[in-house]
Amino acid sequence: MGVASELVLYAGCLAGTPFPKYVACAAESGFDAVTVWPLMYRRAISREGLDPATMRRIFINEGPFAIAALGDDEHHATRLSNL
Repeated sequence: MGVASELVLYAGCLAGTPFPKYVACAAESGFDAVTVWPLMYRRAISREGLDPATMRRIFINEGPFAIAALGDDEHHATRLSNL
Protein backbone atom coordinates (compact mmCIF):
# COMPACT_ATOMS: atom_id res chain seq x y z
CA MET A 1 0.00 0.00 0.00
CA GLY A 2 1.39 3.41 -0.96
CA VAL A 3 1.29 6.77 0.68
CA ALA A 4 -1.92 8.77 0.19
CA SER A 5 -1.48 11.54 -2.35
CA GLU A 6 -4.66 13.55 -1.78
CA LEU A 7 -5.36 15.74 1.20
CA VAL A 8 -9.03 15.65 2.26
CA LEU A 9 -10.65 18.03 4.75
CA TYR A 10 -13.01 16.03 6.94
CA ALA A 11 -16.32 17.78 7.60
CA GLY A 12 -16.07 17.12 11.34
CA CYS A 13 -13.04 19.40 11.60
CA LEU A 14 -15.15 22.48 10.83
CA ALA A 15 -18.66 21.14 11.39
CA GLY A 16 -20.28 24.44 12.40
CA THR A 17 -18.64 26.51 9.67
CA PRO A 18 -20.89 28.03 6.97
CA PHE A 19 -20.57 26.15 3.69
CA PRO A 20 -18.85 28.89 1.64
CA LYS A 21 -16.29 29.46 4.41
CA TYR A 22 -15.70 25.69 4.80
CA VAL A 23 -14.88 25.34 1.09
CA ALA A 24 -12.77 28.53 1.08
CA CYS A 25 -10.77 27.33 4.11
CA ALA A 26 -10.08 24.02 2.39
CA ALA A 27 -8.95 25.77 -0.79
CA GLU A 28 -6.75 28.28 1.02
CA SER A 29 -5.13 25.49 3.02
CA GLY A 30 -4.29 23.37 -0.02
CA PHE A 31 -6.78 20.52 0.38
CA ASP A 32 -7.65 18.48 -2.72
CA ALA A 33 -11.09 17.41 -1.55
CA VAL A 34 -13.68 17.82 1.19
CA THR A 35 -16.28 15.62 2.80
CA VAL A 36 -19.84 16.90 3.16
CA TRP A 37 -22.25 15.69 5.81
CA PRO A 38 -26.02 15.59 5.19
CA LEU A 39 -26.45 18.10 8.05
CA MET A 40 -24.03 20.52 6.35
CA TYR A 41 -25.99 20.26 3.11
CA ARG A 42 -29.36 20.81 4.80
CA ARG A 43 -28.02 23.72 6.88
CA ALA A 44 -26.55 25.39 3.78
CA ILE A 45 -30.02 25.32 2.22
CA SER A 46 -32.21 26.11 5.23
CA ARG A 47 -30.04 28.54 7.21
CA GLU A 48 -27.60 29.93 4.66
CA GLY A 49 -30.07 30.31 1.80
CA LEU A 50 -27.97 28.33 -0.70
CA ASP A 51 -29.25 25.97 -3.35
CA PRO A 52 -27.40 23.09 -5.08
CA ALA A 53 -26.47 25.27 -8.08
CA THR A 54 -24.93 27.92 -5.82
CA MET A 55 -23.07 25.25 -3.87
CA ARG A 56 -21.71 23.90 -7.15
CA ARG A 57 -20.51 27.39 -8.15
CA ILE A 58 -18.73 27.72 -4.80
CA PHE A 59 -16.84 24.50 -5.52
CA ILE A 60 -16.02 25.61 -9.07
CA ASN A 61 -14.84 29.06 -7.99
CA GLU A 62 -12.64 27.68 -5.21
CA GLY A 63 -11.58 24.52 -7.10
CA PRO A 64 -10.32 22.32 -8.45
CA PHE A 65 -12.01 20.23 -5.79
CA ALA A 66 -13.46 16.81 -5.31
CA ILE A 67 -16.12 15.71 -2.88
CA ALA A 68 -14.49 12.74 -1.20
CA ALA A 69 -17.55 11.54 0.73
CA LEU A 70 -21.17 12.54 0.87
CA GLY A 71 -22.16 11.07 4.20
CA ASP A 72 -24.52 8.18 4.76
CA ASP A 73 -27.85 9.68 3.76
CA GLU A 74 -28.94 8.12 0.44
CA HIS A 75 -31.17 11.06 -0.54
CA HIS A 76 -28.44 13.53 0.35
CA ALA A 77 -25.94 11.67 -1.85
CA THR A 78 -28.36 11.83 -4.77
CA ARG A 79 -28.89 15.59 -4.37
CA LEU A 80 -25.19 16.34 -4.02
CA SER A 81 -24.11 14.05 -6.86
CA ASN A 82 -24.69 16.93 -9.27
CA LEU A 83 -22.29 19.25 -7.44
